[in-house]
Amino acid sequence: MKKSVLVSFLLIFVFSADLFAQDYMKMRKKQLRVEYQKKIDLINTLTKTQDSLSSSNIKLKSNLLTLKKYLNKINDSILSLKSKNENLNSILIENEEITSSLERELYELKDSVSELKKIIELNTLSVEHKIQFPEFLVGKKINPYFCDEFDNEGDILFYKRGPSPYISGDHWGGPIANVTFIEAEKKIKINYSVYSEDELTGNNTLIIQFGNKGEVLLNGRANKQFICDKAGSLSSYIFNEKDFIKIN
Repeated sequence: MKKSVLVSFLLIFVFSADLFAQDYMKMRKKQLRVEYQKKIDLINTLTKTQDSLSSSNIKLKSNLLTLKKYLNKINDSILSLKSKNENLNSILIENEEITSSLERELYELKDSVSELKKIIELNTLSVEHKIQFPEFLVGKKINPYFCDEFDNEGDILFYKRGPSPYISGDHWGGPIANVTFIEAEKKIKINYSVYSEDELTGNNTLIIQFGNKGEVLLNGRANKQFICDKAGSLSSYIFNEKDFIKIN
């Protein structure tokens, strides 16, 4: 009896254990399938992530290549601008040199023009203009010594007979033919006929250069002479261009 109970118990235990093992195996297989599926899903996720990263990496490389090309273009543009800037600087330096040279030439030209203007003015002023006999000389004499007496040897006297001017000196004299004026040199040239004892002996020219204090030079000689009036006094004549009236 006891043996049959024990056998029955053992049979029950074995059967129960077998059932438990079967259940366990079923649960284990399900869990393994779940775990396996999780790993498969993880692998798929990782694969997708890798593919995505690979695609991103390709795009990044493409973008980097594009950026590199763009930077190369910028660098080429910078080099071109630098070259143009150097050329421009060279042109500016050359232009500055040309400008400086032109300024020097302009100053030289201005100096030349000024000198030419002076020469033209001098030539213009040096032109001899025919004038009327200066009225301030009528009744005056020129003497190299003094004005005390009106009729001294060496006197040159200017006077008029009617409207005509005359000149006379020591035993000579005659009518004045014409008078010319050189403005730049403050000179007059008196061309006259020379008579000696009522006989025409020739023609002559007297050049009078006026000073600033009434003194004069005759025919370019260095010794000063004086304009005297009939009273024997020194004339206080001051040179004035208006006294020399031009004849048109």
